[in-house]
Amino acid sequence: MSNFRGRLLVYASGIILLNCFASVVGQASPEIDAVRNSLKRGHNDLGRFEEILANRGINYDRALSLMNNDQALIEYLKSKLPEIEDLIKRTTLRPKSIVSDDHVYVFEGEDDEEWQISETCVVDVMQYYRDLINGVYYADKMRASSGRIPRDAPYSGNLRDLGNIWVCTSTSKNETSNIPAFNGKYCPFQVINTNVILGSCWPDSCSEMDVNSLSSFFWSEVVNVEPFLYFDCQERRPWTTADIGFTVAMGILALMVGLGSFYEVFLQKLVLNKMKSSKDQEIKERDIQDENAQEDSPQGDHVSDIATSSADGDDVGDEKEVAEVASEIREMDGKGGAQINGGYQMDVEKPPPYTEGVKKTSFETEDAERGRTRKTPRGNLKWALLHAIMMSFSLVSNCKKLLSAKKTKNTMAVLNGLRVLSIFWVMLGHSVQFWAQDRIGNPLQAIDVILAHMSFGAIYSGSVSVDTFFVLSGFLVGYMTLKAIDKKALSSAGSWVMFYFHRWWRLTPVYMAAVGIWALWWPHFGDGRSVFADSLYDFIQGWCRKQWWTHPLYINTLYPWPNVLEYSCMGWSWYLACDMQFFIISPIILIVLYKNGKAGAALITSIFLVSLGSLFGLTWHYGYVTNDQPSYNDNRPDPPNADTTYTKPYTRIPTYLIGLVLGYFMFKLKGKKVKMPVYIAVTGWVLALATLFAVVYGVWSGAYRYVPQIEAAIYLTFFRLGWGVGICWIIFACLQGYGGPVGVFLEWSFWIPLARLSYCIYLVHPIVMYSVLLTQQTLFHFTYVSIAYLYVGNVVFSCAAALVLSLLVEGPIMGLEKVMFGKFKRS
Repeated sequence: MSNFRGRLLVYASGIILLNCFASVVGQASPEIDAVRNSLKRGHNDLGRFEEILANRGINYDRALSLMNNDQALIEYLKSKLPEIEDLIKRTTLRPKSIVSDDHVYVFEGEDDEEWQISETCVVDVMQYYRDLINGVYYADKMRASSGRIPRDAPYSGNLRDLGNIWVCTSTSKNETSNIPAFNGKYCPFQVINTNVILGSCWPDSCSEMDVNSLSSFFWSEVVNVEPFLYFDCQERRPWTTADIGFTVAMGILALMVGLGSFYEVFLQKLVLNKMKSSKDQEIKERDIQDENAQEDSPQGDHVSDIATSSADGDDVGDEKEVAEVASEIREMDGKGGAQINGGYQMDVEKPPPYTEGVKKTSFETEDAERGRTRKTPRGNLKWALLHAIMMSFSLVSNCKKLLSAKKTKNTMAVLNGLRVLSIFWVMLGHSVQFWAQDRIGNPLQAIDVILAHMSFGAIYSGSVSVDTFFVLSGFLVGYMTLKAIDKKALSSAGSWVMFYFHRWWRLTPVYMAAVGIWALWWPHFGDGRSVFADSLYDFIQGWCRKQWWTHPLYINTLYPWPNVLEYSCMGWSWYLACDMQFFIISPIILIVLYKNGKAGAALITSIFLVSLGSLFGLTWHYGYVTNDQPSYNDNRPDPPNADTTYTKPYTRIPTYLIGLVLGYFMFKLKGKKVKMPVYIAVTGWVLALATLFAVVYGVWSGAYRYVPQIEAAIYLTFFRLGWGVGICWIIFACLQGYGGPVGVFLEWSFWIPLARLSYCIYLVHPIVMYSVLLTQQTLFHFTYVSIAYLYVGNVVFSCAAALVLSLLVEGPIMGLEKVMFGKFKRS
């Protein structure tokens, strides 16, 4: 045991010290790098906007005056309106289609360009311009709802003004005077190749194509310059067949949950009594059959002597049978339904209710001698099956188990705290990333907040929270699988098939439900639309149509190759793919470890070397940096934004292997406690906390200085491994009773329900955040208080959404697995 302690301490100390050295370099996660680059683009885009106008012969100050000064715009429209009307009169009007009465104006340009614009749209736009010139109320209202380039743009970096979406869309058609003859429609526009985005209001008779065609026609034929604006009109999206089909499927699940809840509250006792009555009737019938058999059998006296060695032998047998039935009914009352989000679990069949030392009744002995096995009556089995299915869907039962904070025997409670804090950390990083990227109204101030303060190191390094999940997953798979192998529970091909099936069934249905919500329901959430929301919806749905099938196969990090993280159906699901891929290969490593420790150690070391070597090689080849400095070389992946290291299993497996090794050590201990002197325990905690602190806050020191490539490559290769070792020490120390106040906090019962929800929280929290974000009609002002308030709201609503998803899909699916394989009470 002392050699074990020594090897463990030396190994952990070496990795942790190496990581402490490397961590002073500093490195931000790819998500926060994207945020930082996006914020910095704002200041540069102002100069780019001026350059775009200058290349077209447009004076920047004049353009700014037309955008921001209504009187200047009206005077300009007065001068151009006769020319526009003359162009319209000389334009051909054609039927839009043979089956439609609609007509379009076909405007022909000098370079054989052609713009087809709806006649109604042209008429309404011209009416709007005339009424704006004449100061009509509705037209002034529509103009007032439009965005203007902020006056403080050169100083704040904000080149966006979304205007007032409600003021635009609240403009409604007047059925009496027909002024206006249309409703208002919000159509923000973006200056090409910049982040300049302004809101604008148009008649709802114009489609997005009409608006873009009118804009192109105006700039090309009236102003005689190349068009440089793109409009994205916000419209309510129609429900497709896929949307409706998914809604029906989720509706059926909701109906079953309702029926299951009704069953438990009102019908359960009736069914259980029916089952008990059937069991009692079966006992009586078998007693009568046994008595008749004894009279007819030549061995009847002999069997009777064996079975009833006391005067009350038969009575004892009957009482035992009834007691077993009552016990099973009580167990069903208290434990019916699915085990929700219980993590990795090896299901083992329970032994028969009769134990050694209890005399068997005559009919049991007779069955044994005749080589027969009594089966549950067909009628009773039907009732038991009904009970199991309905309890699997019961909201009441599943909610009780899901929200229970009761600790079980031999529980590893420290894992609950780590799991919950990690998912909260993930949500913190996403809260900043989603809102800061292209949606902040004070980007230069936000840059100062993010870059200048050490406190934001926790956000820069937030990606290591995912490595905590890899450590936890590797630890549980290693420990539980080795225990199952040792108990011969995984000794057949069928048991290994169930090993994989249980994992796939545990994760996939609720995962696919989340994909459906994201790809099909999410575009319909909310009653408002933020800037360019429809473009994002179309982008996501396009990739989901192409790649949805890769998700249940867990190959979305490998196909298509090389993949771009941004070009995916459900970007954050890369972790699930990697974790499943690690799970698939883990039995090979564990079997080798179980049979030969040295061979297993050699195998794991080889995987470590290959993984870390590939990570170092890719980092060096592409010249990846750890801060804002330029890349070390001009090598770029193909395509340039392809992901080469962040989501690839061959670069992310080290932390999973660390967890697997810890699981092996805990298995070898066989439940024994490792006795450590106080100085060793204290040293372990100091080294572990030092490396965790260095990983998180080492980024701060690296934000403003030049970092040599060798230092950057070392850090990017080892910082996740060092984080994993630090987390492993926390797990090991807490399980061995050396957790101290950290262990007390992580083992707090409060974490238990949230830990059960952690998987669903991970699936739905980006959907919740984007649902709020893309219905926001104003820009977000970034401050410490605002981001903290936003984060708390994101956590609360994500947990609530996860609870609904778990009760609707995850819990029932887990209960149905027991039904499929007969793991439910039959009597």
